[in-house]
Amino acid sequence: MVFAAHLARIRGMSDLIAEHVDAIESAGLPVGGADAPFEAVVEAMRRDKKYDRGIRFILLNAIGDAAVVSGIETDEIRAAYDAVR
Repeated sequence: MVFAAHLARIRGMSDLIAEHVDAIESAGLPVGGADAPFEAVVEAMRRDKKYDRGIRFILLNAIGDAAVVSGIETDEIRAAYDAVR
């Protein structure tokens, strides 16, 4: 969820990172620290059932307003990946 929040901000959709972090931390869950190498993460995204001629994510325009976003670029994924590490 935090990764997707970063991706939404990178794409100019919303900046709800703090809200996501607060909600997840309040449940006692981790919000970062991805261990997998970047290349493995991207490869897993390409094998995901949501993959359809490109990497897709459900991202928020605002709280309660989600959109399916296709064609996520590798540099956008890298930026979000780096942000959650």
